[in-house]
Amino acid sequence: MVQSGCFCGYVIEGPDMDAAVADGVAHFGTEHPEYGLTETSVRNYLEGDIRINGPTERLETIGDIEIRPVSSETRPDIIEFFDHRAFADNVAWGMCYCMYHHIG
Repeated sequence: MVQSGCFCGYVIEGPDMDAAVADGVAHFGTEHPEYGLTETSVRNYLEGDIRINGPTERLETIGDIEIRPVSSETRPDIIEFFDHRAFADNVAWGMCYCMYHHIG
């Protein structure tokens, strides 16, 4: 069973990913057409909800920051950060961390 919540409270679900995507496309098309979400967008959202598993509590302090160049050696760390932790408290932002549609 694949399940994920919409911000309006609706539960997008299906016995498998394809059925859940169809449910999500129907829901967003009917209830939130202003977002213009495509099948790919809904699939990315659902897969992001499964993938994200980092902590969601806010820290009082961040601690030391290490700045490293983006390279083939640091790629696994970058992907791990964005796929699992960066957007743990906001799946909609985590569905595509390279670009997300901007709505005023």
